[in-house]
Amino acid sequence: MNAFGWLLAVLALLGLAMLVLRCGGHFGRRPVLLLADAMVPALPRFAGVMSDLAVQQALDELPLGEIRAPTLIVGSRHDGDIGYANAVNAHDRIAGSTLITVEQFGHFIWWGDASVTRDFEVRIEAFLADHVRP
Repeated sequence: MNAFGWLLAVLALLGLAMLVLRCGGHFGRRPVLLLADAMVPALPRFAGVMSDLAVQQALDELPLGEIRAPTLIVGSRHDGDIGYANAVNAHDRIAGSTLITVEQFGHFIWWGDASVTRDFEVRIEAFLADHVRP
């Protein structure tokens, strides 16, 4: 299995865990939380996440207008974590950037309708084929 396949497998497991958490599940929430923490431990990352948040709060306006490299921005209209407006803002400020808008579930854009997923995967692959040298 390639890296993309592993990523999809992990995302599928996380999706199952979230479903069980939301529904209460037959086995309860604790085993699901233990499984999720075993796969992606939160505690070791806590200090780093807090540091990232502090740095982000201290950042000035990012000089997106200075970017000259081919830039692909992928955003979901339904992203409650980052927000679609951030994708649009970056696209507006990075000359020649490409924005792919995904019309499905939130931040984890690979979850949802397989045909929607395949559509934006094809568009990502086309961008890479046009801009990445072998």
